[in-house]
Amino acid sequence: MDGIYFKKKNALEYLMRRSHKYNLGMFLFQRKSSLDMHYLWKMRRLNDVEHSKFYEYHESYHLEKDTSIDKKDYLLRIYNFVENSLKRELKKDPTKMNSFKKNDWERRKSKYKAFMRMLKNKDEWHIIKKEELTLNQIEKIFEDKNAVDLKEIISQYNEEIESINKDLLSKKNENENFLNKNKELVAEVKKQKKDIEDLKLELSKSRVLPQHKIKIRFDKKETVIDLFQQFIQLEHWDSKNLVTDDKIFFYSRSYNTWAKIISNNFTVGESDIPFDTVRKYFEKSRIGNNDFKRRYEIKLIN
Repeated sequence: MDGIYFKKKNALEYLMRRSHKYNLGMFLFQRKSSLDMHYLWKMRRLNDVEHSKFYEYHESYHLEKDTSIDKKDYLLRIYNFVENSLKRELKKDPTKMNSFKKNDWERRKSKYKAFMRMLKNKDEWHIIKKEELTLNQIEKIFEDKNAVDLKEIISQYNEEIESINKDLLSKKNENENFLNKNKELVAEVKKQKKDIEDLKLELSKSRVLPQHKIKIRFDKKETVIDLFQQFIQLEHWDSKNLVTDDKIFFYSRSYNTWAKIISNNFTVGESDIPFDTVRKYFEKSRIGNNDFKRRYEIKLIN
């Protein structure tokens, strides 16, 4: 139909994002042939009770624009357009569709049929061919096509019902398994949250609050670090018969432990002492400043 029978949005309506809800056209698809598909798309998404208003909206637009056809011609053309769309759907094989596509296929057919019924109700000229078949016509169809025996139809129907029941039972079991796993995950999350809260509480107990840290006065953090370095070198007072490592009174395999003690418990005035700063002093095993002069010395009393 090339979209000539339908009213489309104009450029201003795209810019203002304000348009009548029955107008057709999308920003990237403005060709007339695209309007045909958009007409069907919008019709399928309307409630059946709105089909009449939707049809009359575009009918009024076209008859005003094109005086070469009347209401009767317009009705027949729209009916044939929708009927052809329905025929295309009927040619599709539902056995090759998944459940989602099959549901959409059924919905498309239902919408087309509802729209066609609405058009037939408007057919005051009786130009639309009758769809109802007489009993003789139905019997003739069965004779011509060698219709399948009714028992076979019922048997196939029962097989489909049984298959659906099996699928439902399988889905039910899957849902139950999912719910059980979900309960386990919720319980595990709750346990982890409790563990985290316990760790936070334990950490708060061991952490020294800023106002309770030991203040190094006179900006002499090097002196304190030097004292701790002397601690590291202290030997046991009776270490003559001990090997080298056993002589050390305060033994640790890592300088980081000593650096953490100072960084976590001491401040210079109101300023914290960065951990990396202290660690560098310990790695050098001496105070790096050449101007540093040792003020205190820790010795073993003989």
